[in-house]
Amino acid sequence: MNVTLAILITAGIGMSQPVPSFEEYTSSGNEAFARKDFRAAAEQFQMAKQIAAGDPEKIAIASANIGSVEYTLGRIGAAVEQYRIAMRHLESLTRESRTLRSTLRNLATSLQNAWQNQEATQVLNRLSELLKNDTKPDFETFYFVQLTRARIEAASGQHERAEKLYREVLNSPEVDSKTRAMAMDGLGDIELNLGRLSEAETSFTSALQYWQSVGNVTRVAASSNRLGDRWLSERNHRRAVPFLLQALAFYEEAGIGGSQLVSTLNNLGQAYRFAGKVKSADEYFNKAVIVALKDLGAEHPMVAAIELNLGDFKMSRKKYEEAEGHLKIALAIHEKRFGNGHPGTAITVARLAILHSLQKQYSVACRELGRALTIHEQSHSPATIQQAHWFEWRAELLRREENFAEAAKLEARAMKIRVKELIR
Repeated sequence: MNVTLAILITAGIGMSQPVPSFEEYTSSGNEAFARKDFRAAAEQFQMAKQIAAGDPEKIAIASANIGSVEYTLGRIGAAVEQYRIAMRHLESLTRESRTLRSTLRNLATSLQNAWQNQEATQVLNRLSELLKNDTKPDFETFYFVQLTRARIEAASGQHERAEKLYREVLNSPEVDSKTRAMAMDGLGDIELNLGRLSEAETSFTSALQYWQSVGNVTRVAASSNRLGDRWLSERNHRRAVPFLLQALAFYEEAGIGGSQLVSTLNNLGQAYRFAGKVKSADEYFNKAVIVALKDLGAEHPMVAAIELNLGDFKMSRKKYEEAEGHLKIALAIHEKRFGNGHPGTAITVARLAILHSLQKQYSVACRELGRALTIHEQSHSPATIQQAHWFEWRAELLRREENFAEAAKLEARAMKIRVKELIR
């Protein structure tokens, strides 16, 4: 029985009941979405899609709306599929639909969050081509392309390129407050990854204040998670936990999963690990793994991030065999996703070096540190204090092997990085 017929029957036999129009279903879906009743929103958009048969543009609108529900709930793969369905119908039109650009933007965002960066870049290129034909500037799409390209560069470990793109957006006179806040969040991520913690805190706080002022609770939660992450970089669990619990409360209340929830759960696991609360750390790390595998898939980089933290956690409890298992899973994901030229791969290899040092396998650790440093250089990432530490640590291991000349070279390189950081 089709859904429209079911509505007519439940209205009462013999009674005349008008069937809602596409516009009415869509409006009802939008209202449900606004009050965060995502199940009702999906049902209304699905009904709109069913009665839009034969109208490619309406089917595209309904599919894109369903995609937005899926994306908000963290079901990124399902969102990508709905946006692709929408695009297939929009491509069948002989004119540019008013929904084409918004659908392309949503598809690019979903692909980037699914770490399908090559396809996301193709979508961004399509948007850039559309912008060339404009007689009136479309700043919304232009800045969207800039911000998404920046996120893709950051995900690929190209932090300097990403920072340049974010700053170009922030320095533009036409940029609006919403776009500025998104750029500040992204810039804060870069600053955090590069160890510039005070700058990251300023960027995240600026973004958070804007999201609070406009009542965008989803963005408030994301910025709160970022601020929690900032304090975790200093192992300050007392400052981190309130931000993280605030983010978690929103995601759980709204029924939102996906990478946002996984990141917060993972960060809470880290926070309670630093606090020495083993049971709570185990609980949140395990929750993060369960949600990540369900919503993101076994090969998603967020799974690697959790496995990396679990490896550290098990090492701190001297459970070395378990730690190695977690670190090898993380390394396999990084190698498959990014290859040998990504900072995430370098960090995971360095963690294995820590493990083997703790097990007094110094020669193995020395080789792994050498590999980590090589990968870091191949990724063209800027030099960091972390890299300086790796140089010093490998120098110490080389001295154990009486390779004093090579050790001295590494120590000199480490000193150069530390001096540059002090001057900066």
